[in-house]
This record gives sequence, structure tokens and C-alpha cells, in this order.
Amino acid sequence: MTLGAFEAEHKAIDSRFHASWDAVAYPVAPSEEPVSTTQPWVRLTVLPGDMRQIELGSAEVLHRAISLIVVQVFIPARSDVNTERQAAQVADAVKAIFHRQEFRTETGGLVRTRATSAPRRVPLPQRSGQAWVQFNVTTPYQLDEVM
Repeated sequence: MTLGAFEAEHKAIDSRFHASWDAVAYPVAPSEEPVSTTQPWVRLTVLPGDMRQIELGSAEVLHRAISLIVVQVFIPARSDVNTERQAAQVADAVKAIFHRQEFRTETGGLVRTRATSAPRRVPLPQRSGQAWVQFNVTTPYQLDEVM
């Protein structure tokens, strides 16, 4: 089975993340399910951008999308934990994986990542008695694909 361009893009980013994340102690949650733990955890999300045709022609031409990689960091809100420091440590680990990198998808598309941002705090409602603090670490990227 051959992958479509968008599926290949997600797979390349996901594979790169998981291949390098082993050194970090936080578990990675599936995309829509929280981790049932009282320890910090992360979730990888790829937010696709609009695909635009860059070249003219009737045959296969270059298309480009500017999209966003988001690593959501969830840290229990406790008085004995410095959440900003923990989020900064995770941001450094994400930066080592995605900051200004180039890699290819299985379909030949070129992924070029830009600068990884510092963690940004996101307000969260309290759920099931457990208060969490969320930080988002983002990396914009460009996908060039001949289609």
C-alpha cells in the first residue's frame, strides 16, 4: 500500500519524534486520549496548513504547505513542582528533534522545519479532580511535494 502525501507527511514527523523521544522520561499519549497518570506527559499534534501550487505546468508540479508541529506538555499542577522549568526542559528536547531540520517523507516530499518556540502556557479546566498545566511547544514547517 502506498501512502498519500498527507499521510506520509504525518508519518515522517511522527517517526522522527518517536525515534528521538526515548531519552525523555515523559510518556507520549495517542492523539485523542489522555494518559492516565499523575506524572507529566506529552502529545504530538500536526496541524496541516493550506497546500498551494508553486509551479505552473500540466504535469507534476511543486506544491507547498506551511504547517505546524505542536508538542503539548501536560504537567500536574502541584505547589511542589516548578511547571515552567519542566516545560522548558521538554521544549529543549523538542528543539533538539525539530529545530531547523530537513527530512524526507516516504513519498519524496521535503519537510523543512523552522525555529522551535519556547513553551507557551495554555489555560486548562480542571478535570476529574486532577489539575493540569498545559504548555505548547511549536515548530512551523514547510512541506514541498511534487504532485
